[in-house]
Amino acid sequence: MEKERILVVDDEPGIRSFMSRIVQTLNYDHLEASDGEEALQLYMKHGADLIISDVRMPNLDGLGLLEQVRMMNPEQVVIMVTAFDDSDTVKKALKAGAYDYINKPLDLDEVIYSIKRGMEKVRFLKKLKDYQNNLEKQVAKQTKQIKKVFAGALSALANALEAKDVYTQGHSKRVTALALEIARKMHLSPMQVEQIKLAGMFHDIGKIGIKDNILNKNGSLTPEEFAHIKKHPQIAVDIIGDLIDKEILDIVLYHHERYDGGGYPAGLKGENIPLGARILAVADSWDAMTSERPYREALPTAVAIEEIKKNAGTQFDPQIVDVFLDIITYEKDTRQPKDQVFHGMLEAVN
Repeated sequence: MEKERILVVDDEPGIRSFMSRIVQTLNYDHLEASDGEEALQLYMKHGADLIISDVRMPNLDGLGLLEQVRMMNPEQVVIMVTAFDDSDTVKKALKAGAYDYINKPLDLDEVIYSIKRGMEKVRFLKKLKDYQNNLEKQVAKQTKQIKKVFAGALSALANALEAKDVYTQGHSKRVTALALEIARKMHLSPMQVEQIKLAGMFHDIGKIGIKDNILNKNGSLTPEEFAHIKKHPQIAVDIIGDLIDKEILDIVLYHHERYDGGGYPAGLKGENIPLGARILAVADSWDAMTSERPYREALPTAVAIEEIKKNAGTQFDPQIVDVFLDIITYEKDTRQPKDQVFHGMLEAVN
C-alpha cells in the first residue's frame, strides 16, 4: 500500500529539516518546499495527505497557500506553524480552514502529537468518503432494481388494461414497435431509442383513470367527455413520475401535442414538443386509424396513409412523416398480410 504523504513547507532550512526528520521517523513519505509557490507546484503534481506550513514566508505565504489548496480540495488537512504570540494569525488560519496549529519555537512532543492528530483526521475523511461512495453505489444499484421491477409491473398493468378491451389489445406494443423503427431510421442515439421504447409502452397507462363508458363510447364524444379523456397523459405522469426519468415522462405527457400548437395538454408547438413525443404521435395515430374501434371500422391502409400525409405540418412533424412513409411504403411494397407488417418490429419490443 502506498505510504501516506506529508508536505513540509518552511523557508528556514533548519526547521524544514527538523520537521522532515520527524515525518520520516513516523514512517510517512514526505515532500519539502521553501515557500508557498513551490509547495503549490508540488501539491498539484504529487498531492499530499497532510500539509504542515509556516505562515510567514516570501512569495506566497502560508495563509495564501492554505487558501489555494482548500480551493482545490476543501477537505485538505493543513497544520499551520506560527509564532507563539501571533494569536491574530492563528485565528485567521483556523477561520480559513486550517485543522490545527503548532507554535514556534517548536516542541518535539507537540509536533508529533499534532501530526498524529492530523493523520487521524485524514484517515477519518478517507473512510467517510469511501463509505459515501459505497452508499451511493448501493443506492444507485437498488434504484435501478426498483425501476426495473416497477417498469415490469407497469407493463403488466398496461397489458392488463388493453386485455379488457378487444379494440385496444396490443396497441401499446404496436405503437412502440413503429416508434422504435422511426427512431432507428432517424439514427437516434441508443439512449433516445430506449426512452422512446419505455414511453411507448406506458403512453396510455393514464387511461386507467378514464371512465370506461367514455373510453368505449360508440359514438362522438361530448366536449365534457373529450375534456375528461384529455387528462390521461397527466394521469400517466402522476402514476409513473417518481421512478421514471423526466425525458420519458415528457414523451408520455406530450404525445398528444400537435405540430401546429393545437394539441394538449400544454399547446406546445413545433420543435418545442419533445422529439420522442412527435415520433410517438405519428405511431399512435397510425395504429388508432388502422385498428378497429367501437365507433368505426379500421381505415384501409391507403386511406390512413393519405390522412397522415394530409396532416403533415399541422398535426405531425413533416420530417417524421417522411420517415414514417418510407417505412410504410416499403412494407406495403412487400405485400405482406396486415398482421405481419410489424412482426419484425414487434420482436424488438417483446
